[in-house]
Amino acid sequence: TFLHNIILSLALKYKPEDLELYLIDLKGPEFGRYKQLQQVGAILVDKTDELITYEVIGNLVKEMHNRKELIAESGGDLAKYNKIHRQTPLSQILLIVDECQNLYKANSENHNLARKIVDAITQIATEGRAFGIHLLMATQSLNNCPLLDAGVLTQFQDFYILPCVDTDAKMLV
Repeated sequence: TFLHNIILSLALKYKPEDLELYLIDLKGPEFGRYKQLQQVGAILVDKTDELITYEVIGNLVKEMHNRKELIAESGGDLAKYNKIHRQTPLSQILLIVDECQNLYKANSENHNLARKIVDAITQIATEGRAFGIHLLMATQSLNNCPLLDAGVLTQFQDFYILPCVDTDAKMLV
């Protein structure tokens, strides 16, 4: 319900040229209902094909590097870039991952690919905000997530902790 409210509020508030949503639900088809929204760039509804997950997230990393170069030419600030390039501004991009704990579990069939996905998420978390690429990661539990390190958690500015187990709350608070 929390994520649905966020997605719908963003879709109502921002035009497609101002916001692009990438929605990943690693346990089910919750986000399928948003395929008609013009703001949606991609929807993945499970983790059955890790290569597709990596391609989507990897493309966001490539976009981040492209933006880095473009923005550097305009003084290193997204707002300045968009003022200079009013005809072709860069939209904000938001990657929403539900059940994100599944990205950080070590039980992947392809451990190297799983590690690349985690590294790409970490890169977006570390650098993305400066270039208009943001993350919203949601989970019901962080148990059994050996690939999740404290480094990526420190990159998140806000935590919204709904009822959860004590170990998760202690990790985040």
